[in-house]
Amino acid sequence: MSLTTVKQSDIILKQYKYKLNAFSNMFFTVFLVQVVGLLLSLNGTGMMGHGSGRLYVNVSYYSADLVIVFTMLSIFIMSIMLTMRSNQNADFSFITNRATTHFSNALFIVTISLTSGITAILSGYLLHSIMYYVVGVEFIHLQIGLGTEFIFGVVATILYIVMFGMMGYLIGTLAQINKLFAVIVPILFVGDLMVASQNGRSGLVIQFFEALFLEDSFPLFLLKNSIIIIFCFVMAIISSNRLEVK
Repeated sequence: MSLTTVKQSDIILKQYKYKLNAFSNMFFTVFLVQVVGLLLSLNGTGMMGHGSGRLYVNVSYYSADLVIVFTMLSIFIMSIMLTMRSNQNADFSFITNRATTHFSNALFIVTISLTSGITAILSGYLLHSIMYYVVGVEFIHLQIGLGTEFIFGVVATILYIVMFGMMGYLIGTLAQINKLFAVIVPILFVGDLMVASQNGRSGLVIQFFEALFLEDSFPLFLLKNSIIIIFCFVMAIISSNRLEVK
């Protein structure tokens, strides 16, 4: 037996650094997805027109909303990929257990969410510059968030992305227990949307996201989002205890 005591925090840090190198291609993938979202946003994310006689005014809205949505979906999928058996087996090159694996995965998800969230927000300013200097669109009113407004926007975007990442991580963990979860979850999601649309009301999925995305109070938004993130992470840890020991 070795007399050297290995700290759990050191193992988590080593696994985290390893995953930053091993999964560095994920950062590049997110960047490509954001470029695609930026190109699709060149047509505008919204439009409004009004005409009277010979005068017609057409107003187009340009924002990074589509880039942010694409970023959330890509982080969601990549978090599921982290739970795949091939990626999990790579952790056994270290002295490890499931707890250190989960915490190192969480650190990786937070890191890629942090970087992609910042670039997603900045893509909005890049989009405005492209439309103004390259395309030649004249902006009547340009809203530029400064100070606390900009900080709140960045923090909210990053938390949204982390939340989607943790949701994907939980679903991926459940799918490792039983492959049916990979089928049941999309069916429940799409089924709820279809039933709600037929009944002319908002389904549970829509109500859930409305409660998050339409929250006016920033402190309450932080509380709601943090609870969901922690819940998904804790449930992933508890669910993984049912996996076979390697």
